[in-house]
Parts: sequence; structure tokens; C-alpha cells
Amino acid sequence: DPANVQVDPNSGNYQVPGVNLSTLADGTLTVTATATDPQGNSQDVTDTVGKDTTAPTPPTITGLPTIGNNPHPTLTITGVPGGTFTPIINGQPQPQVPLGPTGTTTYTPNLPTGQSNTVGGTVTSPSGNTSNQATGQTGTVDTTPPTISLDALSPDAVINAAEHGQALTVTGTTSGAEAGQTVHLDVGGVDHTATVKADGSFVIQVPAAAVGKLTDGQHYDLTATVTDAAGNAATPATKGLDVDLTADIGIKAVAVDNVLNAAEHGRDLTVTGTSHGIEPGQPVTLTVDRTDYTATVQTDGSWSTILPASAVQSLAEGKTYQFAASATDQAGNPASAQQGVLVDTQFGGAGASQPSVVLTDSASGGDDILNAREQGAALVSGHIDPSTTLTGLVVTDAAGHQVVIDLAHVTVDPANGNYTVSGVNLSGLQDGQLTVTATATDPRGNTQDVTDTVAKDTAAVPPPVI
Repeated sequence: DPANVQVDPNSGNYQVPGVNLSTLADGTLTVTATATDPQGNSQDVTDTVGKDTTAPTPPTITGLPTIGNNPHPTLTITGVPGGTFTPIINGQPQPQVPLGPTGTTTYTPNLPTGQSNTVGGTVTSPSGNTSNQATGQTGTVDTTPPTISLDALSPDAVINAAEHGQALTVTGTTSGAEAGQTVHLDVGGVDHTATVKADGSFVIQVPAAAVGKLTDGQHYDLTATVTDAAGNAATPATKGLDVDLTADIGIKAVAVDNVLNAAEHGRDLTVTGTSHGIEPGQPVTLTVDRTDYTATVQTDGSWSTILPASAVQSLAEGKTYQFAASATDQAGNPASAQQGVLVDTQFGGAGASQPSVVLTDSASGGDDILNAREQGAALVSGHIDPSTTLTGLVVTDAAGHQVVIDLAHVTVDPANGNYTVSGVNLSGLQDGQLTVTATATDPRGNTQDVTDTVAKDTAAVPPPVI
């Protein structure tokens, strides 16, 4: 309406504010101005402008995890080329972000932690039209790590020989790790897995084949780890596991030679042994003829126990008994050993000849009387079975005085067992009956004494009466 047009009478400039063009279609609009001079001549001039009143499509927002531990995720925003994106986080508008010539950009929000967040927004086109708000994405930012713990390894955190061929069950609990999350257990560099149950617990089966590869004498740290759905890792939990597969026990020779002779058969018997891999203080059981005797492993691995004389005497002549020792180490590994012990209290054995001894005077040819001249050069001779040993030669007078003959000076014929020692000086013994005792000892340690007697008379004869 020309009536609404105000023309400056001095400059000729004019303007018309508040022109309503809402009824015109979007596109190019042409404005035509007509000027008429006093003579009635007119001239038209035109100008064009674009009209765009269409709101752009709401932006597309991608890249926000449903749950994560990063409060600054990188999101991808797709909108109108040359436009701007106005983020709206949890209902609060944020500073605008240019979309650039492609209409796509990245956006890094600052999200609150420990809660669910919604990231939406609007797009404003270069022409100034703003889209509806995009629904956006919703995600939780969780930066709190879960926890994990291992239960005590049953029964004693030690793999013994029997358990070395069996599967190992490892249990534990988690907190803050969602059901279905994977638990990893490192055993000697090998990974074993299980899933978290609804109550936070887990059970991992280490197969028998894997347990069987663990090395005897080694210590292993079993380490469990878990990560929650947000990607937060728990501090690893560790339990120690030792592998102890060996325990040995031995019995030393009983009574030196594993034979109980007559002397040993009549007194207490100390039985000793050794052990390896069995801890000090562990009990040892020695079984002899269905009777148990106890001992304790010492710090050096040795052990000993005593059979009383009454028990030793009850062992029958000629019988071999099994002395059986048994023990268990703290890991539960059993150890056992046996030693056969023969009871042989009979001297010589079958077919052995009996010993003999004779004390004579070599000078007189043997008249069973030692005179003053002969007492300094007596002759002792006799016999022992070649399988036995001459272990004693003693001459005793009636008062108990003795002359012990040095066996180093006695020669025994190894073929027949005969022996002789000459020049025995008995001058220190009293006159009267002298007794020579020869002792023979068989290979088992059984002894037998044999004796012979001779008279000693060194009194001077009175001078003859003429």
C-alpha cells in the first residue's frame, strides 16, 4: 500500500517495514518498485530474494555407548551443511557447534558420571530455520571399577600327587560386575574363564590336563580379573598355590645287618630311618608283627623309634619280619618303606662245626700241668668253623685273674679254622686250675664259648733227704 511508504523528501530514500510475505511460496521472490516523474513517465526497478521457511530434519546423533566409562565420548553429528548443531544434554542446551560444509561433525560432550545421560539437540539451517529436537541417545557413564576376590583354595592350597591328576575348582565373588561378565583366571600363564552369576559368584574349573602340567616344587600365583560392562577393570585378586608331589621315607639297616642275633634278641631295639619331602614334626608309623610304633620326623629328615625288649623277644627264631614304615607329608602325599629283618639267635647255623680250645704245655708234650718252667710258654690251640670268627681267648685262674691273649698274634687257618698260639705267658696267674675260654662269633653276631682246663703248679719240690 503506497500509503504506508514513507519517502524522505530530501534524499528520496524510502522503506517499508513489517511487510508480511507469509502467504508467498518458498522460492525466489521479486520486488518491483515503480517511480513516476512529473510528466507522467514511469520506470520499474526490481530485486530478488530467496524465501526458505522449511525446518531442517532433526540431527542424527551416533557414538554414545549404552554404558561406558568415558565421560567424554566422541559423537558423530549429521545435520544440514553449513548449519549449526545445538546440543541438549539432559534437557540443558549447550553451546552451538558448526556443522561445516558437509553437514557432519564430531562432538565431545562433558557427561556427568554415575548416572544415565541423554544427548539430543537441534539443527539450525544457514537460512535460520531450526529443526525439531532429536530424540538423541541415552547412555550411562560408570567410572567405578568392580571388585573381585578368590575363595581359599581347598583344601590346603597345595597340589599333592593324587590331586595332580584331577581338575582344580576355583571359586570367588565379584561386586559391581554384571551377570554374564567374563572372569579370567591365570594359572601358570594359561587363561581359564568363567562367567559371573546373578549373585556375583563364579566357578572356574581348571582341567586335569592343565593341573597335570604344573611343576613339582613350584609356587604359582593364581590371578583372577574381571571387567564390568562399562569397561572398568577390577584390581586383580591372587591366591598362592604350591605343587608338592613327592614324599619319601627309608629304613636304615636294622641292628646293622638286618639280622637279630642272640644278644640283640634280648634287648631294646632302636630302629632309625630317613625321609625326604616330609616336614619336621610329621608322624611316622613303624609296624612290626602287627604292632605299631611311632616316631617323629626331625629337622634333618631323620626319625627313630624303639621296640622294647619284650617285643623283640617275642619275634620267633628263624623268621623274617617285615619292618614297615609309613608317613604322610603336609600336602597329603603318602610315603612307605619296608625292610626284612631275620631273627637268627642260633650260633653257626646248619652244618657249622663246633669250636674247640686246648691249653697245654708245649715243652712237656702236654701233661695238663704247668710247672714253673712251663708257665711262661704255654700253648693254646683249637678250632672254629671257617665261617665264624675267633673273637676272644682268655685264661683265668681260680681267683679271677685273667690273661687276655692278643688275637693279633693268633693265626687261624682260613681253610679249616684251626688256630694255634704259642709262648703264652701265664706266670701272672696263681697256681691251681686255670681255665682257657675261646669265643667264636658267627656272621650273624651270635657267639659261643668253649673252655679247657689245666693245672698250674710252680711250687718248688723240697730237697731230697739223704
